[in-house]
Amino acid sequence: MIIGWRKLWPVWLVMVLFCGACSSTSVTGVWRDQEIGRVSFKNFLVVSSLLDDASRRKSEAAVTEELRVAGVKAQPSYEVIPGGKLPNVERVAAVVKNNNFDAVLITLIEDRKEDKRVVAGGCRGYWDDDYRRNRDYIMHIGCRPTPENASTEIYGLKTNLYRVSDKTLVMSINTDTAIDMPTPELARDFATAIVRQLRRAGYLAR
Repeated sequence: MIIGWRKLWPVWLVMVLFCGACSSTSVTGVWRDQEIGRVSFKNFLVVSSLLDDASRRKSEAAVTEELRVAGVKAQPSYEVIPGGKLPNVERVAAVVKNNNFDAVLITLIEDRKEDKRVVAGGCRGYWDDDYRRNRDYIMHIGCRPTPENASTEIYGLKTNLYRVSDKTLVMSINTDTAIDMPTPELARDFATAIVRQLRRAGYLAR
């Protein structure tokens, strides 16, 4: 039996709408100090000031891994500054001085909001409806997820890149991160978005 593309179009549309919500982080703004000449960095200290220590560690670990994959040195703050709480400025300054970091990458929470979006709901299937659809040559996929409205928490994050030599702010990246997937995947999405911007700006030493 051949199923025409017009019959399948509603199914593909729903799939596209669902996949569009799969990315948890979007870049909403980028600022660069245009007065700073061409600079690049090879050793990053990664610091995240987030909701709790577990979130901080996952975020720092993900960004650190992405930076290392990109070919530069990086260390999360929780490794060089042990303890369950975010360190104060004096401790961070001492670590930067004693470990030859040439850049500090700090992520802060700026905003928190809710977003209404369409998500895949539960499966609802009845034998007579499924049988009727199949008789009409509409693609039968058994259990079909139905679209539902849901609220998603979105955190507005700011990630700042500082040059250690003079403590200057070099770059600032604003992102919206939707808390709608498991934390490891969320952290990887965020890290990928941040390091992509650093690479595009030419701040990663080759």
